Amino acid sequence: MPTINRIIVIVFVLLSIGCARTYQARYVETSHFLDDYSLLKDGEDGDALLSFWKDGTNWAAYKKIILDPSLPASSLIPISMT
Repeated sequence: MPTINRIIVIVFVLLSIGCARTYQARYVETSHFLDDYSLLKDGEDGDALLSFWKDGTNWAAYKKIILDPSLPASSLIPISMT
C-alpha cells in the first residue's frame, strides 16, 4: 500500500509542476541582430514585447502561414571541415 501512495504523490507533484504558471519577460535585451530596432513596436498586454507589422499587408489573402522557430547563435554548433 505505501508504494501506491508514493506513486500517487509523485504523479500529483508532476502534474502540478506541469501546470505551473509562466511569466513573460518585462524587458528585452537587444542582441544587435537587427541594424535598426526602431522598426519594432511595443506590444499590447499579452502580446510579444516587441513586434514588427508591415503596413499594407492583406492578411485576409493568407490561408496559412509558416512559423519557423529561430535558434540563438549561441546554441549553434560550429562544424569544422577537415
